[in-house]
This record gives sequence, structure tokens and C-alpha cells, in this order.
Amino acid sequence: MSEERREEIALERYRVIAPLLDSQLERYERRRLMRERAEREGLSPNTVERWYKDYSRYGFKALFPKRRRDLGASRKIPLEVVNRASELLKENPRRSIARVIPFLELEFPMLKERIKRSTLSRLLLERGISRKSLSREEKAYRNFEATHSNAIWHGDVMHGPWVIDSTGKRRRAILFAFLDDFSRDIPHAEFYLDERLPRLEDCLKKGILKAGIPEVIFVDNAFIFSSKKLRLICAELGIRKSHSTPYHPQSKGKIERFFRTVRDEFLSEIELLPPMLLRDLNHYFFMWLEVSYRRRRHTQTRESPKERWERGRKELRYPSREKIDLVFLTREKRVVSKTAQVKLFGNLYNVEPALCGKEVEVRYDPFDLRRIWIWFSGKAICEGKCNGLIVLKRRKEESTQVGSSAIQFLKSLESSFKALNEKEFGICFSMLRKEISYKESRENFKDRSLKT
Repeated sequence: MSEERREEIALERYRVIAPLLDSQLERYERRRLMRERAEREGLSPNTVERWYKDYSRYGFKALFPKRRRDLGASRKIPLEVVNRASELLKENPRRSIARVIPFLELEFPMLKERIKRSTLSRLLLERGISRKSLSREEKAYRNFEATHSNAIWHGDVMHGPWVIDSTGKRRRAILFAFLDDFSRDIPHAEFYLDERLPRLEDCLKKGILKAGIPEVIFVDNAFIFSSKKLRLICAELGIRKSHSTPYHPQSKGKIERFFRTVRDEFLSEIELLPPMLLRDLNHYFFMWLEVSYRRRRHTQTRESPKERWERGRKELRYPSREKIDLVFLTREKRVVSKTAQVKLFGNLYNVEPALCGKEVEVRYDPFDLRRIWIWFSGKAICEGKCNGLIVLKRRKEESTQVGSSAIQFLKSLESSFKALNEKEFGICFSMLRKEISYKESRENFKDRSLKT
């Protein structure tokens, strides 16, 4: 079994036990939910309980299946048996694998007590055949609110205004945001130039470094929210990822209401100005969040997001610096050349000569390509050293020139924010100088959270 296959199985097991990890569940509720999950997935309750205990004691790695001692030996079920099992499932999709096996033993007596459920399930899954989930009953909508801060984060994206990139071209800015369900506070939100997965990871990473690890993230069914990389991040950090029901936008009302506020109060003023640089847009956006949104009384909670987040905070979970860097690394497959080098985005990295000709896994930070890490057979082997990093030539960035009445809005933000900096201790992300590295800014945020 390949390492990727073992990883997929571990992720599937984590999906089964994820609802059981809710710390607010009573013991009897967890037992009931465990039986329901086992029946729904066609598994034994003892199996689900074993996965839950292994994950609670040893973490995500405990869900990986153990390697077979007889690795390489052939134990396939005859092809006609698999074909017949496929026909039986298509005839009645509600049949589980355990119910299909007695039919097969009647038709193939020589295989009685030799057909294993796990083996047959794997062979059918490789053909894309599995038991379909039961149709869900219609439920009435009701208001829901988390009981404390960092219990649930809502994540989504929104198309923003036109900006000028570093080459001088007009591009549409994309806003990534995470909203805390209990307080309506924003752990992190930022505009980017595209809607790709690394931008989502960067936004989530900054939110975790500032506010701690959430228990649940609630997202829609877009491709970037369903990626394997995000599933791995959630599994490693103990985050349960929940998806909204397709074609039911009512469940995303809180994050959509925040986006409406951004459009009405911030972007309505920004769009009166000429397109600005992305860094300038984020500079003003961070100030608006700090000055206006976080300190204003919310119409539903009757508290400001900042005050409510502080009141509802429990013991926050902050990952170690090494773990957060390792978890958010991007992974790609590469073949080591005869000169003991791997190529990534045009850059050549020197690796161990013993890896020549072998396919390795390259892990790297998409925002810092100065170094990479080489993994082989599930183990970290070495760190790749770059001969010379390729830097794309860009136009010299100039300050944004504005000349409409909306400039008063920006001046008001700046003056209000300076007053807050003088009144409160610590430093805010939006006022960090551009020369400060990302690692330094992360330490400032962590120190500020620990003080509060």
C-alpha cells in the first residue's frame, strides 16, 4: 500500500470520527453518535470507538493503517465475484458490504468464509462503487450560535475592487475572511490577487497565529475548501471541517452579512477612488477592521466583536512555531535528476545524491522559496539548498494617488487608528512596517494574545 493510499485511509477515518471530537458532548451522547456513525458508514461500533480512542491518545498518525506483513503477496478476490458484488450493490444501493457477502457466498460456495469485508470494500471503491448515503430529510431553519469564542469559524471569499498589481495591470482583488461565530470578530481577513489555495492557507495560518486554533471551520463546497491539503491541515491541528449544504446559502448568513458590511461601509468609499495598490488596499482595510468593525456594537449580540470575543474566550490552543510551519507546507511530487537536484518554479535545489532517479515529495512554503524539505517514504530526508533564487523583475511600486472627496474617509481612518495605538499597548498588524518579516509579526501577535 502506497503512502498516499495510507494517508487517504487516515483522512477517511478522521472524517468518520470528527463529530465525536466535540468537547461539549456528554458520554452518553458520544456513545449514541458513535453507533449512528458506525451504522451510517457500514462499520462496527467497536471499530469507530477504536479509531476515536487512538486519535485521542496518539493524534492523526494513529489513524494510518498498519503495513501488511505479507506485503507483495496477491490475495485478490476473483474478478467474477467482484463483478457480481457490483451488480448487487447497483440493484439495491442501501445494501452494505456486510449484507452483500452472504449473497456471494450462496452463489460461490467455494469462497464461503473467505470473502473479507474490508478487501471487497476496497476493490469496489477502486471501481468508484460505494453505498450511497440516504436521502436527507428536510429540516426547518433555526438560529444557531456557538457557546464560546473559537468554537466555530466561518470561512468564505468575496470579489473585491479593482487594484493595480506590481506590473501596472488592473486586477480584481479577492477577499479571504474567517469570522468567529460567537463574537462575530474577524481572526483574519485579507485581500489577495487570486483565489488559489495558497491564499486560503495564508489567511487561515495568520488567523490561527493571532487567535489560536478553532474547533470547527464552516465553509462552502468550493474546490479550495475541499482540497486534500486543507483536509490534512485540519487533521494535523485537530480542526473539524464542516461544509454547508449545496444550494442552501442560509447557513452562510453570518459571513455573508459581514461581506455586506464590507461592501456598504468600506468598499463603497474605496471604489470612489482610482484603483490602488493591493498593499494600500489592505493597509486601509486593516485599519477599518480595527477602528470601525471590531469596536462597534453589533446589532444582534449587543456587544462589540472585540469585547464579546474577550468575554467568550476559553483556554486558547496555540500551536508551536515549528508545528505550524510544518503543517502549512505545500506538497508536490518531483523526480530527482542525475545531478542530485530537483526543480521547483524554475529554481534548482541540491539534495542527497542517494535520491538520484527517485520520486520524492517536496514540501515548501509558497511565500518563501529560499529552502525546501525533501521527504521520501513518509520520512524527512534532507533540506534542499537553492543555488540561486530566481526573482521576477517588477515595476517600481509608487504610492497611490487619490483626489476625490473619499480621501477624507481614509484620513479619518488613519487619525482614529493612530489614536488607538497611543491609547492601547501592543502593536496592530495593519500598522506593521513593510520591512518587518512575517516571522517577526507573528511573534508580536502571539505575545499580544498572551498578554490579554
